Amino acid sequence: TGILEGDPVRYVLPGADGWHTSATWPPDVTYREFALRADGSLREDEETPGTREYMVLGAGLGRLRASQIDPPAILTWTSGPLDQDTDVVGALELRLVASATAADTAWIAILQDVAPNDEVTEVTGGWLRASLRAVDEAASIPGAPALPCRTAVAVPIGQDVEYRIPLVPNARRFAKGHRIRLVLTS
Repeated sequence: TGILEGDPVRYVLPGADGWHTSATWPPDVTYREFALRADGSLREDEETPGTREYMVLGAGLGRLRASQIDPPAILTWTSGPLDQDTDVVGALELRLVASATAADTAWIAILQDVAPNDEVTEVTGGWLRASLRAVDEAASIPGAPALPCRTAVAVPIGQDVEYRIPLVPNARRFAKGHRIRLVLTS
């Protein structure tokens, strides 16, 4: 049938036609970093550093709804419209510097494709228990931190901590004019 001929990796790239092939996974890629800016935009430069905050009300707090003065329950960062088709293929990670008001939390990140008509497609997601944040740097590769998750270490309350949150590896073409959005919650 010829199935064993050619490159050993075959994958579909949603948003692009047909099958794609590569000698390795991930294919030869160029890593790009985006900054989570204080104004809620997702850009290649951070410009003026700043902060944002949100609050997640756990089920045991006895409050049915947040009050009008509470911070939002999620944060989003959205890029401007892309000026060309952009393929995102392989490992993805969120490098997050954050402080928490509890000794542990779960960081949940979702990557979305936002069409010009504001239709949202969820692309991939990732999560990390904050107390299990230790990274095995020797076993990690760009975009894919190795997290042994063996020893829980309390989060220092109110102090900035860096987290490397792996997202499920993916392949997706973000079309020209679309925007990339990252959603963060707990």
